[in-house]
Amino acid sequence: MVLLTTVVASTLSARRSIAIEQAGRKLLLDIRSLQNKALAVRPVFILGVPVTPYSYVVHISKKVAGNKFYTLFADINNNNTYEAGTDVLIDDVYFQSGIIMQDISAPHPQETNIVFRLPSASLGFFNPVSGNPIATQSVIAVLEDTVTGNTRTLTLYTTGMVSLK
Repeated sequence: MVLLTTVVASTLSARRSIAIEQAGRKLLLDIRSLQNKALAVRPVFILGVPVTPYSYVVHISKKVAGNKFYTLFADINNNNTYEAGTDVLIDDVYFQSGIIMQDISAPHPQETNIVFRLPSASLGFFNPVSGNPIATQSVIAVLEDTVTGNTRTLTLYTTGMVSLK
């Protein structure tokens, strides 16, 4: 019985470790994907018509839906903020159960927009409410597994480098 309990506990712990790792990698891959779309000057389609956005944006936030998702969108009107009906929502990406956006280290610590401008894919950080640039060289986002307390830290630099630890 003790052996069975140990095996079950180890299995659950391993699954949680995999969940936080997958969440960090998914966020990293989504950021890289938008960076690549900006470099390739990929259009988005509005009612079947190709439109070249000014930028591709990842919106990360601790303010909404219990910190459990981030938003990917194409900025059509060049204001660095998401406006439904004008900009193109690519996806709202939800974390697995128990995974949250625990911290964002930026001058606007509740939320920030990570912006890849076309055609250079230059990376900038912007206030998601005003659309104004945030004067910082890097943003750190920390994902946390609320069950185990394990974290993964994603660091983004204005040079375009992204690291996951």
